This record gives sequence, structure tokens and C-alpha cells, in this order.
Amino acid sequence: MSDRGFIVIDRKITEWRWWRNQTARSLWLYLLITANWKDGYLKDGTVCPRGSLVRSLRNIADDNQCSINTIRYWLNQFTESGEITTHPVMKNCRMITVLNYSLYQDYHTPTDTPTDTPTDTPTDTP
Repeated sequence: MSDRGFIVIDRKITEWRWWRNQTARSLWLYLLITANWKDGYLKDGTVCPRGSLVRSLRNIADDNQCSINTIRYWLNQFTESGEITTHPVMKNCRMITVLNYSLYQDYHTPTDTPTDTPTDTPTDTP
């Protein structure tokens, strides 16, 4: 994780089906934080696209302080619900792609932001 920067978290994440599960929430944020913010390449020249990361289950488990079985379970849940795809790319490593990464991470200025200009013109009182 040598790249510095930020990720965008929409407040609607609190409506996500697994928001109340601390392990799922932590793993999801981990995937967003560690995913490539731009296309990259593996040592063998394989493209690791924006929104993807390559890790072993052991690394993910260690980084999240939980078991490999827990990581496997939640990656399967996220895959079945259409939030990620995963496939092996190297010995003991898999590429995990966050589907709709651009939808989550392309920041757009909200249309309901406050403005510096008042909408009503104040009236002077004598």
C-alpha cells in the first residue's frame, strides 16, 4: 500500500446489507482501500485493473486480524451478491475486483451542497 490518497465513502453505506457486521464492514473497507486506484501490472505483465487487488488469503487474513476461513466466507458472500469477482492469478494469490468500483470511487460534487449566496434577498429594516 505505497500509494497515498483517499477513498470516497457514501453515507448510504449504512444501508448496505452487511453494514452491522463488523467483519464484513472491515473487509469491504479494506478491499476499497487496497484496490488499485488506476490500472497496474503484475510482475508477469498481467494487467491488474483499477478497482482490483492481488493478495493471498493469508495476507488478507493477517491484515484484517481474522482467520482465512472467515476471509474465504466473506469473499464468497461478496461474490454471490455481485459485489466482487475473484480468480487465481499466481501461486497462492488471487485477483479480487470490486465491481462498480468507479461508481463508488469517482467523486462527483453533490447537487445539494450549500451555496455561499443566499437564495432570498434580505430586506433592510428602517
